[in-house]
Amino acid sequence: MEIDNYTMVYSGFPDPSITCTFISDDKVFVNLYHNPSCMHYHFVYDVTNNTCEKKNVVSVLLDSNKKNFPYKCFYSEVSNKVYSFYR
Repeated sequence: MEIDNYTMVYSGFPDPSITCTFISDDKVFVNLYHNPSCMHYHFVYDVTNNTCEKKNVVSVLLDSNKKNFPYKCFYSEVSNKVYSFYR
């Protein structure tokens, strides 16, 4: 499935359906929620080369609904992981 241009944010929530965080000086972790399909997507974007490092990682969120979205994400240098928090 491809990401489309039709996902809209909910009028009752001021937050977007996408978040990002820098994992280095030139790499950004991006994650988003495609609410029509209840799918989570994430990838690492290289700002210097203007490319995605990896293909989109797609996950089905079990027990999810169309009002879910990523609220914040944080990179931990200690664990070398990104933690994403959902509504």
